[in-house]
Amino acid sequence: MTTVWIVQEGDFCTSFTFAARNNKPVLPVFITMSDSDVIDAEGFYVQEYTVHFCEPIYPDPSKKQADS
Repeated sequence: MTTVWIVQEGDFCTSFTFAARNNKPVLPVFITMSDSDVIDAEGFYVQEYTVHFCEPIYPDPSKKQADS
């Protein structure tokens, strides 16, 4: 079974502490927006969203939890 915890931006200490306590990686994810070539009925460009998944960050087993 896989469990995913979503933590809002700015709560990095909470997410890293939780991951280190459970010996699990943190998977950084962020979303970017850009204008498409399509213009909507109100004259604005339709936004395109891209989800970026970065390399997982694993706790370092050779360090204490507070330092990992």
